[in-house]
Amino acid sequence: MINQLTTDTVRYFRATLPNGQKVRIETGQLGDSARSSHLAAEGERLTTLLSSRATETALIKFLEDVCQAIFPECAPNPQIVRPQAKTKDGLDVVFVLKDHLGLGAVEIKHPSSPVEPSMISAVEQLQRNLQPTSNSIPLPVKVAYVIAGRGPITRNASTMAQNIQDDIGIPVHLWSWDTVALRMQAGGKEEVSDTATVVLVEVMSFARRLLGRLVKHPHLLNVIDDHDFERLVATLLSDLGLKDVELTPMRKDGGKDIVATHVDSYGNRSRFLIECKHWVAGEKVTMRWALRLLAIRRSEDADGAILLSSSGFGPRLLEQEVTLAADKLYLRGTSQLFRWIKLWERQYGSILTEPVSPEVLFETT
Repeated sequence: MINQLTTDTVRYFRATLPNGQKVRIETGQLGDSARSSHLAAEGERLTTLLSSRATETALIKFLEDVCQAIFPECAPNPQIVRPQAKTKDGLDVVFVLKDHLGLGAVEIKHPSSPVEPSMISAVEQLQRNLQPTSNSIPLPVKVAYVIAGRGPITRNASTMAQNIQDDIGIPVHLWSWDTVALRMQAGGKEEVSDTATVVLVEVMSFARRLLGRLVKHPHLLNVIDDHDFERLVATLLSDLGLKDVELTPMRKDGGKDIVATHVDSYGNRSRFLIECKHWVAGEKVTMRWALRLLAIRRSEDADGAILLSSSGFGPRLLEQEVTLAADKLYLRGTSQLFRWIKLWERQYGSILTEPVSPEVLFETT
């Protein structure tokens, strides 16, 4: 039987947070490399702006540049309506809608301000801007956004926005700057406001910054902890094109840290278990860890298992490497890890048109 070529190209990154909550984000679509490259670069730009206490003017310019990526109503090839010189009461960004029959308006407050008071202040300011006066022509605004602070939106701010939305008769969306960062990650394809999801995006963002530094400074691997090592490897596998990468709970992980699923161009799925050992004291991984992972691979009928160690393997275990590989358990160390990182360096900034197969990535053939 010949499988039909699959067109399901969406990829996912999943994790279980310390509180037990399961979170999943969509990390991109294969074949959308140019757009993804742009979004990746702009995402890094936003990270820099948020960490450097950038001015509101710089943040407004950023929103204008990525308008279509984060505001779903924005017309293609965004047409920005420049408001008159910015005053304390002026709208920050105004854009043309897809149907060209109206405008979208954005009011912002600096991300360093506390989220509730800055959000409420921005909502009030938006209301003043959109209410017509006797000597002005009202703008044909059909949708509005308020962006302020970091973290979750408070109930008070949401209630106030709902009241104002009823008053002015258009949808009013409240976002924190964390939500903007998340929309950059998701490519602006869906509404994303779950704080737990933002946490997962931040995990991937941190791992990517760390990967970028490891390219030039490999010794930094010795100063990160085991949890950051697991997150780094999971993000690396996701960026290299594996369809579904799950970071298991830090405790009770069932003997594997990462579960990575690959789907080839015909829809055939293969599932790999990855156990990470990052012992900075230099202790070698021994046979018992391999046998434990092998038993799990067999019980779950996984297509392969990777025992990844940053400190090497004991002599007895190395003697059994070929035998273990015949049973689909593979020992991989820092030399293989840095080959993956080098591949990531060449490819990152775009979602891979053709994902790296596990056989090539894990060198199992």
